[in-house]
Amino acid sequence: MYSINQEALVFMMTIYGGVLIGFIYELYRLFRKIFNPKVIITNMQDMIFWSIVTMVAFYTLIVSNQAELRYYNFMGFLIGVIIYHYFLAPSLTGALLGIVKILSNYIADVVKICIFPCLAVNSMLKICFFKCKRNIGMLYCRLMKQKGIKSCREKKRRRKSKFLL
Repeated sequence: MYSINQEALVFMMTIYGGVLIGFIYELYRLFRKIFNPKVIITNMQDMIFWSIVTMVAFYTLIVSNQAELRYYNFMGFLIGVIIYHYFLAPSLTGALLGIVKILSNYIADVVKICIFPCLAVNSMLKICFFKCKRNIGMLYCRLMKQKGIKSCREKKRRRKSKFLL
C-alpha cells in the first residue's frame, strides 16, 4: 500500500508519461505530413508507433509503481496527452518544423557538395567521349574513302536532303 504522497508522485509520473506519448505522436504526425507514405509503409509506421508508445507506457508504469495498474494511472496518461495537445503542441510543432527545414537545407547542401565531384568527372568524361567519337568518326570516313566508298559526309547530306524534300 502506497501513501498519498507516493500515489501523487506516481500520478505525476504518469502525467509525464502522457506528455511524452503526446510528443511521440506529434513526431509521428510530423513525419507522416512531411513524407506522405503509402499504405504499406503507413501500416508499418503505425505498428512501430504503437510499439514505442507501449514501451513508454510500460516503462513509466515500471519506474513509477512496479507496474501496478490503478485507475489514476490511466487518468494520468490521458491528462498528460491532453496537456501536451493543448498547451505544448502549438509551440513545439512550429519549432519542430523549423528544425526539420534547417536540417533538410543542411542535408541538401551536403548532398550538393558530395555530388559536385561526380558531376565534374561526368562532364569531363562526356567531353573526352565526344572528342573520341568525333576522331573515330573522322577515321572511319578516311577508311571508307580508301576503300572507294563515297565519303561519310555525302551520305549524311543525302539523308538530310531526303527529309527536307
